[in-house]
Amino acid sequence: METPTSAEKSSTNEPAVTMIALPSEPVIPVPIPISSPFQSLAPLTIKLDRTNYPYWKSQVLPALRAYDLEGYILGTKLCPPQFVDNTIGGSVPGESR
Repeated sequence: METPTSAEKSSTNEPAVTMIALPSEPVIPVPIPISSPFQSLAPLTIKLDRTNYPYWKSQVLPALRAYDLEGYILGTKLCPPQFVDNTIGGSVPGESR
């Protein structure tokens, strides 16, 4: 059997009302940090050389494929522009209107 809370111990069977204090100053949202898709990958701690290329490749290629980045390495996808014009009325390269 449930134990009544202090708000429910009133003499009537009315539902309990919880009061919430509103902040007097506007709430400023916390910016979300930009995350890299490689944060979830284990770092490669080996230095690429002539003797370990097959092992290195076996570690790197699945990551590139998982994040759809292989085309940039192979040259089948164009790299995005380094800078984007975000002024009012400015064009954004690569964006179709």
